[in-house]
Amino acid sequence: MKQKTISEMQRTIDYRMITTNISSDNIILEFTLPINSKVNFTVYDVTGRTVFTENTDQLNSGAHSLTWNRNDYRGQLVAAGSYFFRLEAGGNVATGKFIIAE
Repeated sequence: MKQKTISEMQRTIDYRMITTNISSDNIILEFTLPINSKVNFTVYDVTGRTVFTENTDQLNSGAHSLTWNRNDYRGQLVAAGSYFFRLEAGGNVATGKFIIAE
């Protein structure tokens, strides 16, 4: 399946980061789903390694948020640096970047 950019989607996942340079312990991603769907949220480091994944149950269309406590899949706090995320829902994909500063 070809990944679509946000502007190419007929039904988009609108999202916003509370901030793109994060120095707090929690990272909050607010997003709006155009249709009811499950959501997969994955965070990658600059090498492409998966550091965190969250999969939700079916969510209703509308506004939602995900909170990541900066812990990786082993429960360890990730280091400062650049990270990328992928948000998948209902066959749509949104991607973005954020920077964690200490």
